[in-house]
Amino acid sequence: MEPEYREPNNGKPCIFDTHAHVSTDAFDKDRCQVLKRARLSRVSFMEVGFDEDSSRKSLMLAENTKGYCAAGIHPHEVAREQCLENRWKHIEELASHFRVKAIGEVGLDYFRNLSPQGVQRDAFAMGLDLARRLGLPVIIHQQDASGMCYLW
Repeated sequence: MEPEYREPNNGKPCIFDTHAHVSTDAFDKDRCQVLKRARLSRVSFMEVGFDEDSSRKSLMLAENTKGYCAAGIHPHEVAREQCLENRWKHIEELASHFRVKAIGEVGLDYFRNLSPQGVQRDAFAMGLDLARRLGLPVIIHQQDASGMCYLW
């Protein structure tokens, strides 16, 4: 039996998940059910992009659910063949939408090293600069790169 939905007294969600990827392909089969269960359970979330395509999908989901999202380029994704500056321009265009409330997921991942460390640092700096210029918070992915705080 499905739980009965009860609106909180103040009309706000009881739980806010700050980092979700519900717009990814992994949820294609049951996305509608996941969203319905979240709504019934009074759970809201920040849908987080990790490249241009996922950031666009995150924004579409945020629009459809009247929620919020983040747009960014994950350190695993920064070493693609396209020009990094152009990719960040696409993210900046998305970030101008009022449903985009953060830049992310950005950061450094020296554990998997799926992108060269220098490219990761450049991309992270670009993401931080974009967040600064737009006045948005940053969602940071960091793994085995704790000694890199000189970027701040």
